[in-house]
Amino acid sequence: MNLQTIIGPGEQAPDFDLAGADGERYALSRALRGGPVLLTFFQLDCQACQGSFLAWDAVAEAYAGDRFQLWAISLDPERDATQFWEKSGVSFPVLFDDARSVEAYRLVSTPTHVLVGTDGRVVASYDAFDRAAWNAMSERVAADLGCAPVTLGPEAGDFRPGCTIHQ
Repeated sequence: MNLQTIIGPGEQAPDFDLAGADGERYALSRALRGGPVLLTFFQLDCQACQGSFLAWDAVAEAYAGDRFQLWAISLDPERDATQFWEKSGVSFPVLFDDARSVEAYRLVSTPTHVLVGTDGRVVASYDAFDRAAWNAMSERVAADLGCAPVTLGPEAGDFRPGCTIHQ
């Protein structure tokens, strides 16, 4: 029985420097100098992830700027993640996991969302698809940025279990 839980609020988020499908490098500690970063860990064959891509993109576009970033970290092979990023047209960067995220962030399933504050500590985290948790996270970011929140309505459903991590 796996009693592991994902990294939680108040814990220090492990730093990383990952390559992105766009050819850029993404260092968490560097990005946090400008504002919070929402990390979204996903697997391409996860239906809960597939159902969430548009919500992630809406938040990435609505809050775009130097004061907030959303990074999707793929647990899939680089080739597959790159093809997804190139074909999907999403505005958020897709990063390649360096095989350390599962342990470092204590990931259990995908999608897993971790909002990291400018002090490097986890502000909020949850796994699977949970509309209430997603909306609360989005509202918190919007309040920090001083803009209207982008939230999901009831048509998005309330909860969908995530997918067990496979590597």
